[in-house]
Amino acid sequence: MRETTRHDLVHLEVLRALRRVHGGAVAIGPKSGPALGVRQRAHPAERRRIEKAAVLMVRPGQMIFFNAGIITSALAEELAASTGLTVVTNA
Repeated sequence: MRETTRHDLVHLEVLRALRRVHGGAVAIGPKSGPALGVRQRAHPAERRRIEKAAVLMVRPGQMIFFNAGIITSALAEELAASTGLTVVTNA
């Protein structure tokens, strides 16, 4: 029997792992992943290095976009005292 993506999608739909829609599929149920508190405590040294490097890249008068995320929320706090920034978010 020849396996296809469509066959796999049908199988996953039978298992209620997804719902097929025109052109693809969408997940069923809540998104899983670590809780916010767990993510905030994970890899603190690495996150701090990323935040420090990002702060050095931002100059007065720039426009920056923040997407949702643990690092971006901490970076926003770091940049809160900066003046002359235009900040755009997806919230």
